[in-house]
Order: sequence, then structure tokens, then C-alpha cells
Amino acid sequence: MAVAAAPRYQRARRRRALQNAVYAFAGIGGALAIWQFLVWWKDVPVFVVPAPTVIFARMFEIWPTLLNDLMWTMLPAALGLAVGLSVGTISGILMAQWRFLERSLFPIAVLIRLTPFVALVPLLIVWLSPGLKPKVVIAALITFFPFVVNSISGLRSADLNTVDLVTTLGGSKWETFRHVRWPSAKPYLFPALKLAVNLSLIGAIVAEYYGARRGIGVRIFLADQILDMETMFAAIFVLAAVGVSLTMATLALERWTLHWHESVRSTDTQTIT
Repeated sequence: MAVAAAPRYQRARRRRALQNAVYAFAGIGGALAIWQFLVWWKDVPVFVVPAPTVIFARMFEIWPTLLNDLMWTMLPAALGLAVGLSVGTISGILMAQWRFLERSLFPIAVLIRLTPFVALVPLLIVWLSPGLKPKVVIAALITFFPFVVNSISGLRSADLNTVDLVTTLGGSKWETFRHVRWPSAKPYLFPALKLAVNLSLIGAIVAEYYGARRGIGVRIFLADQILDMETMFAAIFVLAAVGVSLTMATLALERWTLHWHESVRSTDTQTIT
């Protein structure tokens, strides 16, 4: 019976994935068609808002340049995301274990979250010099807070009866953390990751507006200065495609990692039915 259900399950998942892709392309295609029509109908100048066909033509024309710029932005974004994830999660674990650390360190985390990073970038460039380091720091700061909050909430969402049972059976704090609290925290960390993968790109791009030599943010800034709207929108379209791809990859990683969790299992059940 289980063997017979497996092919049906796989077919249902593929059908659901295909439907989602069709809906996504239909929505994007419809929005672009309306954009194209409005630009043509209102006869909007290219230096104000170019038509999507003009943007895609420029995108394919300067594709190697955009790809090179994107690599210079993705590297600090990835490094900043790794730092923000590591420091934020470790800080959340420590705060969840010891209340006095939460009372003393959480206000600092909130202060970092409320800091206007646009105003902080010039200072970081003076302190660290233009280049990779300011972009990594901004990307790390902007992705730090979601991991702190979600890791604390996830660790404290562990079932207390299960925690008491493990403790009663002689389990150590490490065993309780590894087998009970950490699995409970994982479903909370993936929403933070889905938010942070795009925030890290935003942080790197913001840092590129102040003194960076290369990057997709520099390309957008320079294009805006000379009213080269085709290039600016082409770079924005590339960033949008990267953001969607990163979000989809995170969703796939979540499904693979949390296949046992109720949120994923309930979605799979709806897919089959």
C-alpha cells in the first residue's frame, strides 16, 4: 500500500510545483504586459520609465557586465548573511538559556535593529576603508536581529513535558538541547532565513552607494546619475530574479530539512488531496 502511494505522492508534488510555476509566470507576465501597455498608451519617455521590452533588450546587451557586478555584490552579501546567522543564532541560544543575558543583551540587539544603516555606512567606510569589509558588516548587521528573535522563540517553544521527561530520565542540558529544544527551534529559524537572504543583498547594495568601486548597487547608482533608466531597471530586474531564486532555494531547503515537521507534512497532505 505504501509502495503504491509513493508514485501518487511524487506525481502530486510535481503537479503542485508545476501549478505554482504557472501561476507565478502568469502573474509576472500579466504585470509586465500591463506595464508595456501603459508605457505605449501614455507615450512615456524612456528616461522616465522604459518599457519592459526595452529593459530586457538592454539586459541581454550588457549581460556580462551585470553578471560581473552581481558577483561583487553576492560575495559580501553571502559573507554577511553567514556572520549574521551565526552570531544571531548563537546569541539567541545564550539568551534563551540564561535570562540575565537576555535582559542585558537583547536591548543591544534592538538598538542594532533600529540603527539607520544608511547613516552608518559612511562611518564604516572611514573606519574600514572602501571595499568588501563595510558591505559585509552592513549585511551582517541587517540580518542579525531576525535570527536572535526567532531562535529565542523557537528554543522556548519546546514542549515542557518532553523537557521534563528527558531531565527525569537523566538527560543532561546538552542532550535536552540537542534532542528537544534545537529541533523545536528549526521551524522558527527558516522564516528568519527567508527574510535574511534578501536583507543581506539589500545591506550590501546600500553599502555600495557610498564609496564602493564595483557591484550591482554601484551600477544602479551610476545609471541613475546619468538618467540611464534602461540600465538601472535591467539591474533591478536581475536583482529581483536573484531574490526570487534565493527565496525558492530556501523554501526547498526548508522542505528537505523539516520534512518531519507538521507545517511541511500538512502542506504535503493538501498537495495529495
